[in-house]
Parts: sequence; structure tokens; C-alpha cells
Amino acid sequence: MTSAPLTKPRFSWDRVVQWSMVVLTITLVVFPAWPIVYQSFLAKPLYDQGRNFTFSNYTKMLANEKFWHILGYTAAFAIAATILALAIGILLAVLINRTDLPLRKFYFNLVTIPYYVSPLVLAFAWMEMYGPQGFGTILVRALKLPTWQLYSFWGIVVVSAMYYIPNTFLYATSSLALADPQLESAARIGGATPFQTILRVTVPLLRPAILYSALLTLVSALELL
Repeated sequence: MTSAPLTKPRFSWDRVVQWSMVVLTITLVVFPAWPIVYQSFLAKPLYDQGRNFTFSNYTKMLANEKFWHILGYTAAFAIAATILALAIGILLAVLINRTDLPLRKFYFNLVTIPYYVSPLVLAFAWMEMYGPQGFGTILVRALKLPTWQLYSFWGIVVVSAMYYIPNTFLYATSSLALADPQLESAARIGGATPFQTILRVTVPLLRPAILYSALLTLVSALELL
């Protein structure tokens, strides 16, 4: 019985690239963030010789009612904007990529417009259209209908979700392009309704896209406020 000869590990450029990215990430993220984190545990500026380590900064912050109010408001806003963007983005992706909807190319380009426009420009457009003196608001008032409060909590949620919809839409579109449509056809042949097919076949196929876009949207929404 003979043992297999030992082979020398082969050089891999993939491994070099991976470790290079790790080093680059540490250099660009960890090193700049370390002074900020360290300063949060000091009672005096970082450059002061009399600085001492303390938890008093965090104690004061956690004891402040305004902190919890702002944290709760920010979390509620981010979660609401994420859910709305996911729901609309996935629905549009399914309609455009899995139905015989006419002008699908046009709708695809229309949905992705916010992806290429500055958020400041989009916010200004919403203000001009649906603000207190916007064109849409004036028209609604002329029709004696209730106006929509753009500057309310849900107004900000809707505007933010409209900006994040393209992220979910593009992720879902990519997943649908890679998924086998025969799975959905088999479900329809088996007697499933269109809604059941979407819920039991299409949505599970989109789980990675839903996860990635949800995480991206949630982090972006938290940064917004």
C-alpha cells in the first residue's frame, strides 16, 4: 500500500485578491473608525493629556428620553420605508418580468429613473408637486378633496420608499432572470392560481434578492435621518 504523494499548494490569485480586500477594508474602515470609538469612551478630547476612560457618555445618552424617542422614530421610519419599497419593488419586478404586460421595456426604464437622479432633485420634485403649495395639492384642493400631508411621518416614508424602489426592483429582476420559469408554469399546470404561484414559487425564488435589498434599503434609510 502506497500513500499518495504530497502536492505543493498551488498559487492562487483569488486568495491574493481576497486577502488584499481584507487589508484594504481594515485600512479604510477600521483604522478611521477606531479614534471615533475610542473618543466616545473619553471624558476629554483625544489629544488631551488628562483624558481618562469612562462610560459616562453612554450612561448620559441612555438616560436621555430624547435619545430613545429619536431612536424609535428613526427605526420606525426605516422599517416602514423598507417594507413599502420591498412590496412595491417586488410587485413591479413580477409584473414586468413574469407577465405579458404591454410596454414592459418602457415601464422598466420608468421604474429605474430614481436610481439615476439625485435624491435632492427627487425631494424637490415631490415638494413642488405635493407640498403645501404644490401643483398636485392645489388641484386636490380645487376638487374639494382631502390633501396629503407631505411633511408628515408617512409622507416622508412614501417619498423615501419611492427612491429605494429601484434597488429592490433591480435585485428582484436579476433573480427572476436567473430563475427557471418552468417552475411557475408547472405550478399553474398543477392547478395553482396566479396568486398562489407568486406566493409559493416566485417569492421563495426571490428570497436572496429580498434579503439583500432589504438590508441595503434599511441601512440607507437609517442614514437618511
